[in-house]
Amino acid sequence: MGTSSGAFDHDGWWISQPGDDPRSTQFASAHESHHKQLQDSTSYGAVARVYHELGKATGQARYGESAELLTRASTNVQEAFASWLPAAALAWTRADLVRGYPEYGPHYDALESLVGGIKSPYLRFHAAHTLCRACMQTTAIATALRAGLHSFSLADIRDRDLPDSRFAFLRRRPPNWEQAVALLTAEAERDERLHGLITAASLSAALFDPALEDVWQRVNQVMYDTIADALRTAGLLTLTLDEHLELTPALLAAAHRIGGRLDLRPGHRRRQSEVASVVLGNAESEAFTVAPPLLARLLPRGTDPGLMVADLTDPHLFLTHRRTAALAANYTMTPDSSPWAAGITTVARRTVVEPTGHVVELLELPGPETLTDPALPVFAVAPLSLFAEPHLAPWLQGSWPRTTALLLDVPLAPHLDLWLSRPDARFHHVFLRIESFGRVVPFLVGTVKTPDESLPALLIRPLSHAGVRVHKAAFAEMYVDSPALVEDADFLAERQELLNLSLAHLAGEEIRFGPSTTRMHDQP
Repeated sequence: MGTSSGAFDHDGWWISQPGDDPRSTQFASAHESHHKQLQDSTSYGAVARVYHELGKATGQARYGESAELLTRASTNVQEAFASWLPAAALAWTRADLVRGYPEYGPHYDALESLVGGIKSPYLRFHAAHTLCRACMQTTAIATALRAGLHSFSLADIRDRDLPDSRFAFLRRRPPNWEQAVALLTAEAERDERLHGLITAASLSAALFDPALEDVWQRVNQVMYDTIADALRTAGLLTLTLDEHLELTPALLAAAHRIGGRLDLRPGHRRRQSEVASVVLGNAESEAFTVAPPLLARLLPRGTDPGLMVADLTDPHLFLTHRRTAALAANYTMTPDSSPWAAGITTVARRTVVEPTGHVVELLELPGPETLTDPALPVFAVAPLSLFAEPHLAPWLQGSWPRTTALLLDVPLAPHLDLWLSRPDARFHHVFLRIESFGRVVPFLVGTVKTPDESLPALLIRPLSHAGVRVHKAAFAEMYVDSPALVEDADFLAERQELLNLSLAHLAGEEIRFGPSTTRMHDQP
């Protein structure tokens, strides 16, 4: 099957999950999400992200090229951060890492050479975290604004101020952590919480408990100041720990003047109560694949929908309503396929066996009036993000929740806050694992129930193996001491047929899931 892999693309990432290996998928997901974390928490990363968004918004290649050049100049520090920290957090040894990802060995070694001498795993983790951030906390925002976003180029930044140059400098002149470690060790004598963290023999999830956020911030500040002072002493201008947050509003204002409304918002310091929802929101930037594109055939419009019956032992018609580009990205079309309609489409879908193997057949339907056999059961899946689209209105009539499941493709945390604003509302949910044609896809399945709701919608979210872990951890921290989140499978009984068919068709007839499926690329 192979090892999970991935790629980062500024505003999100995707992973290829070719088998049923949660450990590999968790590392691939953590690796790519750490790229985003380092980008989004630094001045230099903010400039790269803005140029990426300007390239998309304006269609001008020069902005995208600037983003690419900025990214290349931070490759070494980015890869060190995204290799060493996930391995440490997942309790992987170097041998574990290079067994599956030998290309990351040198990057791991580069950061290990700078922090490996710190005995405490907790302090060592902070040292690695802050060292990479300091390399990226340059004066890039001020430089870009001074030059003007229209005119700025990588050449406007001194070579010695590029992240990889700063990282190389630290490798030549390793920082001295002794004073910082001594200071924190002394503080630990007066703080039992800090003492427990520093003396722990290994990292664990408990060490990153949001309830200990104040301790995290204190330790992170001390370790960051050590690195920042070393860089400044060498004449390398370095922002304070979160100084970029004061500068990003001006950067975004300048970007909006060029590109109009961009999908960017200034960052801010997170409160402890926000941590779980932020982690969940970050995970929603992840798209994933479980196989190469499937062979598919788009039948001519006007074909009798009755010919699209799936499963002869349990005959039914399965429909999916999607953005055309996102749906088409799952397939390699046969030469005899009809062209796709643009925008949003509704298709009947089934899998057939031909001499060359399995083929997914698709038939675009203009409206529900084309379904003329009232005896044929019809089931469907529709993205929640399209729920208010006029295209779906004719299909979602009457008791539609009996036969249509909603793909949960919107940010979950704010929607849960909305859905559970009633004190008697409950989000019943369960995590399931579906195997189809040798491919494994985990799912979050849920529904929002209130005493006066007789037919709540069935909600489905495909997840990577890492996504399951993140969702479970976030749910454990959200609505603490509240009955609002209920993990049980009892609610499935009243919608079993819809659930079974929806999951079977999704896992068996799609291979790309998540928010960014149209920009994913096939990689080994």
